Amino acid sequence: MIVREGIILKSIDYKDYSKLIYIIGPEGLETLIVKGAKKPHSKNFSYSQPLTKISYDKVETKTFDILTTGLIINNYTTIKESFDKTKYAYQIIELTYQFANHIDDKKLLYSFLDEILEKIDVSQFANIYELIFRLKLLYLLGVGPVFSRCIDCQAKDNLIGFVLESGGMKCHNCLEQTDNIYNDETIKYVKSLYLMKLDQMTEEFLNQFPDIYDQVNHFINNYYQYFLGYQSKVSKVFKSL
Repeated sequence: MIVREGIILKSIDYKDYSKLIYIIGPEGLETLIVKGAKKPHSKNFSYSQPLTKISYDKVETKTFDILTTGLIINNYTTIKESFDKTKYAYQIIELTYQFANHIDDKKLLYSFLDEILEKIDVSQFANIYELIFRLKLLYLLGVGPVFSRCIDCQAKDNLIGFVLESGGMKCHNCLEQTDNIYNDETIKYVKSLYLMKLDQMTEEFLNQFPDIYDQVNHFINNYYQYFLGYQSKVSKVFKSL
């Protein structure tokens, strides 16, 4: 038996009593059949729930592989008991499902997702960790914002401001009259969250942050829309509740 581990990102009905789960692990995203998972009293029901970390084994078939054994590692109970934490976590797993196959370093993506969800599970700053995940995922996708140099000429001096449509800072010589410079205060916090390591973000440190979620969230939404054509469906659903 080969024991694997992964986090369930999505689940859909499949045939009469089964479900298809989309699960991400160190080797990337895969799709599995979980037999009998539609039945709430089935032993496999819990292995088909999104936002659940499990260990499992599978058997290969000509279509979808079939989950044969499972064990829950983390049910993220604290997240699921909180409306806000659930909202942030589901936005993260939606994003992971959407872009997992576009990231080469699958192991790094999985460990990053795993660590972020653990932080959200125990932290009072779940909203900040959601911002951090979305920002740092841009780096893994190869479209991260550039803060240290001019996006056009690579100069490191005389940087004037951040132009979203260019994906980075511009210097005095390269800035055009038609460029829209993003709010400096917003960029300061975006840069801080983008560059800082997770192990530096203690609860005490995050407690010093002002209420920046709305302005940074607006920047991230615009950035994803412009460079990746992405808009969160989960976010729209939660806004309607």
